[in-house]
Amino acid sequence: CTDISSIEEDNKGFLWISTLYGLSRLDPKTLTYTNYFATDGLGGNQFYDRASCILSDGRLVFGGTHGLTLFNPEYKRDTTRIPIVFENLKVHNKIMVPGKGSCIDKVLSCCPDIHLNHKQNSFNISFSALDYSEHERIYYSYMLEGFDNYWIECGHNREAYYANLPAGNYVFKVRITSNDSSIEPTENSIRVSVKPSPWASWWAWLIYLALAGGMSAWIIHISLRLRRERKATEKAEREKAQEHLINQMNM
Repeated sequence: CTDISSIEEDNKGFLWISTLYGLSRLDPKTLTYTNYFATDGLGGNQFYDRASCILSDGRLVFGGTHGLTLFNPEYKRDTTRIPIVFENLKVHNKIMVPGKGSCIDKVLSCCPDIHLNHKQNSFNISFSALDYSEHERIYYSYMLEGFDNYWIECGHNREAYYANLPAGNYVFKVRITSNDSSIEPTENSIRVSVKPSPWASWWAWLIYLALAGGMSAWIIHISLRLRRERKATEKAEREKAQEHLINQMNM
C-alpha cells in the first residue's frame, strides 16, 4: 500500500511503516520488506497518520481505527509448515475428473500421475496452501521439470498454464515461500506425461524406417537392373560393330 501513515525505526535500524492496509517492516540494507496484517495478530489493518512512537524499552506503538497496536519488534514467531495441495486439472478449460478413460485415476489432491494424449497438451493446474488465514504472506512459484529451466514466480496466483507441450515425461512442482521466516518453504509435485501423436510414436517411426528401407532397396534394385541392361546394350552394340567390321574385311 502506498498510503503511508507513520514510520518508526527500531533499535536494530529496521523501519516499521504503518499504512491504510497493514504494517510493514523494511530492511534499509537489503531493501526487503515484510508485511503484517490483522491475521498476524494486529488489532486491525488501518492506521492513523503520525500515530506512532517507540517506548523506552524498545517496543513500538501504532494507533489505528482498532485502537493501539503494541509489540516488541525483536519478537520472532514460530515457524509454521503449511502443506500444498493440487486442486483442479483443466484440459482446454474443462475440469478433468477421475474415471475410466480419464487422464487421472484419482482426485488431483491425491497427486495421481497425469497421462495426457497428444490432443490434451494444453492444460491448467491449480493449487493452494492449506491455510487461508496466511494467504496475504504466502507467495507461490512453480516449474515443469523437463520443460522449464527455472522457477516461475507467480505471487498470490494459484494456477499454472501450459500450451502445446511437447510429448515427454515431466514433473510439475509448486512451492510456497513467505517474505519472513514464519512460514517454512514447502513443496509438492505431480508427474505429467504427454503421449506423442500416432504419427510420431515409436511404432510409427518403425513403419517409416521400414518404408524407407524398402524404398531404398527398390531404388537400388532398379539402379542395378538399369546398369545391367545398359551394359548388355553396350555389349550388343560392340559385338554388332565388330561383326560389321569383319564382314567389310571379308568383302
